Amino acid sequence: MGIKRVVDTDFWNDSKVIDYFSPEDKYFMLYLLTNPYTTQLGIYELNIKKAAFETGYSTEALNVLLDRFENKYGMIKYSKKTNEIAIKNYLRHSIIKGGKPVEDLLNKEISNVKDKNLLAFIFSNLSKYDNLNETVNKITEAFCLIMIMTMIMTMIMMIRGTNRITNRQETNLSRTKKLQTYTILSVYHSQD
Repeated sequence: MGIKRVVDTDFWNDSKVIDYFSPEDKYFMLYLLTNPYTTQLGIYELNIKKAAFETGYSTEALNVLLDRFENKYGMIKYSKKTNEIAIKNYLRHSIIKGGKPVEDLLNKEISNVKDKNLLAFIFSNLSKYDNLNETVNKITEAFCLIMIMTMIMTMIMMIRGTNRITNRQETNLSRTKKLQTYTILSVYHSQD
């Protein structure tokens, strides 16, 4: 039995869908939301040839749709470097019930994302919403704190006169991010 994905019926009432989406756009968006490679996070690897086969579009048409959804609608971000796609508000709608198992799943999916810029795309947008699921809100706050701490560390390095990060510093920065993530998530777990 396949994994179930929830598509809110308000999809059809969304002003962007009503005013701008062609039938092709609606079909493509539903494919992005429900294809077998989706994750609860809304960031997953999208093989263009496989997606073209599954939708019946050519690879050229699929690339046009990806470009339209990224640059015209601002609803996705596609990493050509890693072939990963991030759907802007997917996490806001995909988590109905939260809790520890969902939180663990999201943390696992976050660690599997290859292009970390996609995480910034997802979480920087989510931070402006007040009505997030408690679990999603907890993870969004933790990610935003990590982003802030990383920016502060980068600024400190620049103030010290280091204009570029050496390989050793990059390794230490990566270790620090992991430690910060662990610390922040531990604090949130202890509040439960």
